[in-house]
Amino acid sequence: MKRKISKFVIPLVIIIIISNTPPIRWMCDWVLDPRHYRFSNNSGNYYRFNPNSAEFDGIEMGFERYIKERKNTPSEDTTLYRMFWRNPLTFWRYHNYLNPIYNLPYKNKNEISR
Repeated sequence: MKRKISKFVIPLVIIIIISNTPPIRWMCDWVLDPRHYRFSNNSGNYYRFNPNSAEFDGIEMGFERYIKERKNTPSEDTTLYRMFWRNPLTFWRYHNYLNPIYNLPYKNKNEISR
């Protein structure tokens, strides 16, 4: 019985590790998740998507610029939300779960008032 489990688990772990190494994970971001990383404020006036998770600093800086340019922004509109959730079945994204993008509060796209 132990051999049957190890024949399944070991290849699965190898696939997960390989899919999260830099050259392969970048390809997975571009091919499997091109519009996965989406961000918005509460009103939907600020909406951005990123083809990969590596350029999160640019999204944050752009949002800070957006708030500075709009002087009369309501306080509920000054929070940046991520519009994607952690899906344990998408194993090629496991490397991102320690990324600061997952520290942002989650909001469903239907909850954003547009």
